[in-house]
Amino acid sequence: MRMRAEPSFITLLGEQVRHEFTASQQYIAIAVWFDDLDLPRLAERFYAQSVEERNHAMMMVRYMLDPDWSVTITKRTGTDWFQVEEHLAREPQDDPDDARAPEVAGGMLSAG
Repeated sequence: MRMRAEPSFITLLGEQVRHEFTASQQYIAIAVWFDDLDLPRLAERFYAQSVEERNHAMMMVRYMLDPDWSVTITKRTGTDWFQVEEHLAREPQDDPDDARAPEVAGGMLSAG
């Protein structure tokens, strides 16, 4: 039996599902970055956060599936790694001239 809902509510809930999955992917990207820098405790924290965001999305998907609402998982927001670095750049920086700091934080992106 299909339960009725306001179309705008379903649309907004679908957008939130997309945001949760996007956040999950961004946390994975950050975790992999920390893993690559040999910072396992930080990587573990962000891997766990990724799972939490995915679980939020799945709870909403199940909520939508229970009353037989149509569910479409849309494309994630954002397209590249630099978006993740921009989010990291919002964190306080000890030295904005540090060459390892993302460009948006005042430093330059370095190859290694």
